[in-house]
Amino acid sequence: MYVAVETPTHPQTQALGNMHALLTSLHNHTTPMHTAITHIAATPLLPPSPPSPSPTTLPTLIAKITQHLTAIVPQLQQAWQGIATQLKAIEMLLLGTESGRAESLAVLYRHWEKQVYEALVHMVVQGRVAVCV
Repeated sequence: MYVAVETPTHPQTQALGNMHALLTSLHNHTTPMHTAITHIAATPLLPPSPPSPSPTTLPTLIAKITQHLTAIVPQLQQAWQGIATQLKAIEMLLLGTESGRAESLAVLYRHWEKQVYEALVHMVVQGRVAVCV
């Protein structure tokens, strides 16, 4: 028995192509966001402490920590800015605006804020574990 399959008409084909293009664009914007989240979570909060035959003095330790934080804070800010930029690009793609405050995308913004928060918590917990080990 032969079953006829309806060939999509031009408008259907065009709609599928548009949907595919939209999904591809969304994927292209979220991939760097995932990379930034991974970078934030993996950033060591404290500088690595090489084995030393003598104990480090408190002023030396504070200076090392300060120097390390001075180096990583701009990197973390850049990761956050990258996420914000991608969110605005997604808003432009979906709504044609770049406010970063679109009510209709509030759930999306909360999702990524939660991802950043969890990455920061992971970074702090790992830093605390490093101190205790």
